[in-house]
Amino acid sequence: MIEPDQFKNSEAVSGEEESFERALRPKELTDYVGQEKIREQLDIFINAAKKRKEPLDHYFCLALLD
Repeated sequence: MIEPDQFKNSEAVSGEEESFERALRPKELTDYVGQEKIREQLDIFINAAKKRKEPLDHYFCLALLD
């Protein structure tokens, strides 16, 4: 069971803080640094969903450390 205190309270975030957070997020796949193989695969998933005119399904990313 998920405890209620684990959820972020969206009311506590100011508009200024939210716009700052959004500015930090990459807007395109090319903005991500590293993980080239994952970016390529994600690009395939996104383009396939666009061609089908469907939303992107959920996906799970797992980073394996050598």
